[in-house]
Amino acid sequence: MTQISDSRHYCIASRSARTAFLLRKFIEERMQQSGIEDIVPAHGDVLVVLFEHGCATMSELARHSARTKATTTVLVDKLVKCGYAERCSNSADARSCLIKLTAKGRALKPVFENISSAMDAIFVDALGKEKAQELQDALAELINSLDR
Repeated sequence: MTQISDSRHYCIASRSARTAFLLRKFIEERMQQSGIEDIVPAHGDVLVVLFEHGCATMSELARHSARTKATTTVLVDKLVKCGYAERCSNSADARSCLIKLTAKGRALKPVFENISSAMDAIFVDALGKEKAQELQDALAELINSLDR
């Protein structure tokens, strides 16, 4: 493992955590402004998978959203309770069910796309397009390295 030999103390983890906190706060505010008050930003990870794939098993949702099956189950239960998603039988595997969006859930897609675009704009405004892309690439490398 490479250590930073510079005498400065790098607080990358602390700044990353602070950035994550501020982004979560931004998402919460935008969701509330859009009238979405019955779910939290964590549900967005599951919703994005369903927006992209239409339906998925609980295992697929957990894998694609980088969450445990237990956490994913709690998130999906809330989406179902609030009417954003529903469970359907899985003809390919009777042991599992498929989760799919309802019309109410599909209606969230443009809202979440707008929130994502607004967050992207924050990064581009603060860093410029090139640095924002470099940051995105660096974060992807870091996630891959830590996720082994």
